[in-house]
Amino acid sequence: MRFILLSVLFMVGFALWGVTSAVPAVQAQTPSDRLTVLIIDRASIQGSQENIDLINSFLGLFFKLKEGQPFVFIQLDDPTIPLGPVETDREDFSGVRAQLDEALLATSTPSVGLAGTLAEVYNLLNGLSAGAESVIYFVTASDSGTNPDARFDRLEPILNLHIEAGWPVFTVVLPGTNPGFGRVLQDVSDKTGGESYFLDTPDGFRDFTDRTLRLESKGSLTEVDSAVLDPDTVIEISLNIAPGTDKTTLMFFKDNEVTDFRLKNPYGFEASTGDRTSSSFVELPHLVMWELVGPMAGKWQIEVRGNQGQISVWVISTNKYTLGLQDFGAVPVGEPTTITAFITEDGTRTTVESARLSVKVTAPDGLSIIHELNDDGVDGDAVAQDSHYAVTIPPLTAEGEYRVDLELSWPGFEHTINARGSFQAQTFPALSVTLERTELLIPGDRAKIATVFANVNGQPFSVLVEDITLELAANVGEAGNLELVPQSVITQGRAFMYDLFYTPGAEAFTTVIMRLNLEYAGRQHSFATDTLILSSYLPTPVPAPLPTPFLLTAVPVPTQAPLPIPVPAPVITDDEPPIILIVVLAVVGGIIVILVIFRLSRPTPHGFLYNDQGEVVVDFAGLVRSPMSNLISRNVVRGVEVGIPGLEGVTFTFRGSGVFMSSMQVAPATVRVNNQPLIEERAIDDSTWIGTSGRLYKFSTKPAPRTED
Repeated sequence: MRFILLSVLFMVGFALWGVTSAVPAVQAQTPSDRLTVLIIDRASIQGSQENIDLINSFLGLFFKLKEGQPFVFIQLDDPTIPLGPVETDREDFSGVRAQLDEALLATSTPSVGLAGTLAEVYNLLNGLSAGAESVIYFVTASDSGTNPDARFDRLEPILNLHIEAGWPVFTVVLPGTNPGFGRVLQDVSDKTGGESYFLDTPDGFRDFTDRTLRLESKGSLTEVDSAVLDPDTVIEISLNIAPGTDKTTLMFFKDNEVTDFRLKNPYGFEASTGDRTSSSFVELPHLVMWELVGPMAGKWQIEVRGNQGQISVWVISTNKYTLGLQDFGAVPVGEPTTITAFITEDGTRTTVESARLSVKVTAPDGLSIIHELNDDGVDGDAVAQDSHYAVTIPPLTAEGEYRVDLELSWPGFEHTINARGSFQAQTFPALSVTLERTELLIPGDRAKIATVFANVNGQPFSVLVEDITLELAANVGEAGNLELVPQSVITQGRAFMYDLFYTPGAEAFTTVIMRLNLEYAGRQHSFATDTLILSSYLPTPVPAPLPTPFLLTAVPVPTQAPLPIPVPAPVITDDEPPIILIVVLAVVGGIIVILVIFRLSRPTPHGFLYNDQGEVVVDFAGLVRSPMSNLISRNVVRGVEVGIPGLEGVTFTFRGSGVFMSSMQVAPATVRVNNQPLIEERAIDDSTWIGTSGRLYKFSTKPAPRTED
């Protein structure tokens, strides 16, 4: 361990001496918070034309993917003389690239090792005040299994310094690299937060390109096609370019450098001639990059001719349109939610014709549902053609984080523009109402009608009385007065339990709705209770029965019973009907007698239904019913027989002097009896209120009093 520490200190001191001599040349460049250091093990590459071709193709791809960023180039065997920093988009970068190519082919010197080079890089980045976004890439094809750098413990001390500074190390391994050394480099990348790549064709180039694009937040590759070339084979590939595309870059990863490419725009002109001013073409041994600036929307044709080997075609496009999701904070569970998004062009919101904007909402359990947004002023969109796209989705059922994926697409084009966001769904405050008295309220008398409980998912939640709005309306006369009184104030006038008092102004039906309005979880929240129905109609007085007159009746005198008269025995003759017919007639007669007795034992329907104007709408005793209903179900009246909308699924059953009401529906909450949903059989009597379809009806056993003209 002491030997390792002394070695590291020696290397750091050696690095400090090297940087002292090298930094003056480097400091002439503009320092950056985001530097890319490229370390190349040129000794492992020299002597193999295949490795040189791979490195040349890799460098061309690397500079394109990180275009405009400053680079520092360091040779593993001579880390004290860095080249850079230099930006890849400088006009003289071609000269820098030529210097780099010369350095790659120059005779290598004995290597100081990866540990010593990383120490040089650490001090170099410190001297340039490089930020935490700086990264290091190490490229090698070393096949030596005895390399001291193949021991991770030798690299760990200097790697810890890079980790503290936040500078990850990415490793790129070429074919032929010693597997043991490759595993060590994988550990180096994993420990420092980088990634390791195996650079072969075409898969290695594709993976490196796609991962680098994602890390740089420049999008991702989309596969166009792939094929294996044969001699004299021509492959034709179609590519759809969507409207609004700023730039499209085609990338051809290939095994063999002897390949010919042709590209035609939707009008049939070759891009190499008709679009010369708006395209660029770079061809390297294993890579061809064709960049189109402001390409025409439509179907392009790609023609590939080659000798042999595999080729894969990929595309990355940037569009002038960008998507944005309006931040609406947390949303309440159990209530519809409106999602609003917008499309911008050069920072200005715009409406895109012939395009489809959709949103995929993914719940915490992974279930996804796709909805289409619109700018037509419907389905959640407030104003048509105002560049705000919206859709109202059904109530969410679970709490948690919901992922939102926006997608802009055009019919007939495979290209899409995507954006991602999220929102939180949670339970919001609500009001629970417990009714105490809703009928026989006396005009002018104050009465407690309900208890109101403010809560969040059943847990008490204190609110101000001003947060609750009371809305009431009467069918006739004055609506009366409602009062909300806290049972116990918690703090600063807030309470979670309130008593609701009502003073009727006159005999009337009064509807009451309570609304809770407050700011919660960063948004304005509103909750409304179900409609309460209050009745201040007094019961109709029943006249006292008249006294029964006293009648005198005579007491009957018992008489002697007459003697029985003997009945002669029947005489059977051949003219009498057969015994079977007698039995059948007896059975039929018995059934008729039983049905008559059953019908006479059933009470007849009685009573009346009045509307909210006091008018008789149903006379149960006078209902015209089918003979079969009268015979079999004399005491049961189905809702469809009374002719009142909303009562089709209920039955009225008359037992003795009682009347009972029940529902045949699976979800009977549409019918309410005395302000309670009809779920099980309920007894009804005088002044029972029945609500359905927004109307109120009163059951009574007494007919309405006649009014004299």
